[in-house]
Amino acid sequence: MRDWLGSLQDFSSSGLTIDDLPKLNILEAGLLKLKSDAVLAEQVQKTKVVGQDDIWSSINLYRHLERLQTLIGRPKNEAAARAWTDAFLFRVSAMVLQNETMVLSMKQSIPPTAMKSPSSTTLHGVVEYTAEAADRSVDEIFLSDPAIERMKLAMPSGLVVTVAKSFSMSLQDHIPQAVCKMKPVVCGVLTVGDTWIFLVVVMNSNSDGAKYWQSEEISILTLTPPGHARITSPWPDVVAGILADWMKQRFEDIEGGDDWFEVGL
Repeated sequence: MRDWLGSLQDFSSSGLTIDDLPKLNILEAGLLKLKSDAVLAEQVQKTKVVGQDDIWSSINLYRHLERLQTLIGRPKNEAAARAWTDAFLFRVSAMVLQNETMVLSMKQSIPPTAMKSPSSTTLHGVVEYTAEAADRSVDEIFLSDPAIERMKLAMPSGLVVTVAKSFSMSLQDHIPQAVCKMKPVVCGVLTVGDTWIFLVVVMNSNSDGAKYWQSEEISILTLTPPGHARITSPWPDVVAGILADWMKQRFEDIEGGDDWFEVGL
């Protein structure tokens, strides 16, 4: 079974920048562009009705986000970002099929892995979240032993969620941290809680580097003067819908796009 999670170098200690990725032969292949407004609206309508009787319905996601904004405001540190991120993952847990459950793994260490590149870099560190849609029959197994090693042996797909470590930089500056967690073929997301960048990484067949696609930033907030922000529909549903779909994706052919994105240069 392929190593779908791979490994990473902890960005908070490594100081990887976007200029370091080519040194590892990790190259940007293109942009993930959200589909037209009409297609997006149709996808959102499908998303909103899923899990509508669950405590983590679309309506209650909005209510929870509005309460978070009242309590802590826009995320300004990693702890606050995790509180916002958790809300979306709870919503996604209500969006799986009836015979499935979401398996969530948090803060798992990854063994070191050497990159076959001119720099001979070894990547290692911690993955903040991984999420999988699994048959309910295996739920108890993962609850008793949620280690990534067990997850990746049983499940070839999965979603890697990276929370930015520093809020003194733009979210784009954290892309190297996120990309180096996601190989050989895996989808993931980089977030500060209220803003999201979606990423797909495909490792080269000879393990000598990789290529990746990234979306533009998707914000669930609209800024209103003076310095206020409000939760704005449909963006929480867009983010939750992509997360739910990507949790089940393999992305063997991302260049063909998916239900939410089309691929551009």
